[in-house]
Amino acid sequence: MRLKTHSSIPGNHLGDLSVFLHQIYVQHKHCDFFINEYQNAFNYCVNSQHISLHPITIKKNNQIIGHVALILDDRLKQGEAFFGFFELTDDPVVFKKLWHQLTALATKNN
Repeated sequence: MRLKTHSSIPGNHLGDLSVFLHQIYVQHKHCDFFINEYQNAFNYCVNSQHISLHPITIKKNNQIIGHVALILDDRLKQGEAFFGFFELTDDPVVFKKLWHQLTALATKNN
């Protein structure tokens, strides 16, 4: 497994993330609607002048198996942030690695 924190959004990040989401949710009736709305929310964060999005991915065999993003918004009080776009395979090790990296990144960014 390879853990990666991105300082900027890689070129095909949303496309790779959409493939991962489809693999997880394909059995659900409204999978395509969910992924479309997910992409809209992600793009909103990327294009907002107030939001700084810091994605973290874990890949295995060059495919995403876990994803979360630290979301910093300059309209929040100093020291406040939130996270989102949190998706992973059913693996506690992946969860622990993502959560550890997310909290470390949040602490680094005050």
